[in-house]
Amino acid sequence: MPSEIQPPSTDIKLEGSLNGFSMDQFVKAVGPILASVPLDLNAPIIIDMSKTSFIEPGGLGMLWMIFRKLCERYPTVSIKLPEDIAIQYYLERIGFFSFAKEYGACLENCQIEEFPEHCESSHLLEMTFIRNDCDVNAVTLKVINQVSIILKETLNYSDGDITSFTTTISEACLNICEHSGSDGIVIAQRYHSAKGAFVRIGVADAGCGIRASLAQNRPEVNQWSHEKAIDYALEKECSRLPNRGLGLYRIRQIVSDYGGSMHLRSGNVRAYVMGIDKKIDFFEEDYELAGTQIAIRLANRLV
Repeated sequence: MPSEIQPPSTDIKLEGSLNGFSMDQFVKAVGPILASVPLDLNAPIIIDMSKTSFIEPGGLGMLWMIFRKLCERYPTVSIKLPEDIAIQYYLERIGFFSFAKEYGACLENCQIEEFPEHCESSHLLEMTFIRNDCDVNAVTLKVINQVSIILKETLNYSDGDITSFTTTISEACLNICEHSGSDGIVIAQRYHSAKGAFVRIGVADAGCGIRASLAQNRPEVNQWSHEKAIDYALEKECSRLPNRGLGLYRIRQIVSDYGGSMHLRSGNVRAYVMGIDKKIDFFEEDYELAGTQIAIRLANRLV
């Protein structure tokens, strides 16, 4: 009896560094697959990260989002892990292995023979999930506490600076449940370079996006472009609820004040905010993807 013919796989190649700038690479690689009608839902999907050389929290947030969306649509999604074993250890440490296995994904090319036990780290906030069915306040408190430790030990931020920033992160976590209609994640890590210490933070959800979120309170926003909606959210204290802002405006202010940067992707647009000149650059993409993804870089404050 002839063996059953397996449908050809679809490979999604993610190469180089996965960060805020590479959000466009994600859209280019995944957009056509999610935008089209599948010819065969049983065809395996392979996210090929074998040539990935570095992963930052913002890139990890984007990876989480596309992985989620692919798993919702296709029964078989595999991940070809990076050839660099150091990156494999990082993905395991940050919590990506556990998340992928929860969705039934096959992790190919795993070189880790024994998984180490991990202790709390003062320089890392692992993938922390914000879910509609969990105690959002408790999770938010964990995020605030850990991000506060990272900022205080790594950067020369005052208590007022830290309170202001963690307030916006708290809003971002609450917005994931209240505005986006989906769950999400927060990741943070400190780094050191020849120019000094800095912190990267990734916040991502797989929900309705900024335009649809704003339109819940202002229906006319549905007629705006995604660029206009993002620009409005970054320029104004705006909200679906009267007593709460989206937090994006305040995050932008802190990034600008301390010479950091931020990538913000929603719909078919990525916005890039540079703190030095407070300029916002917009990049239109060919495809719309779900949710909102943010990659923040905070620099060491000059005393």
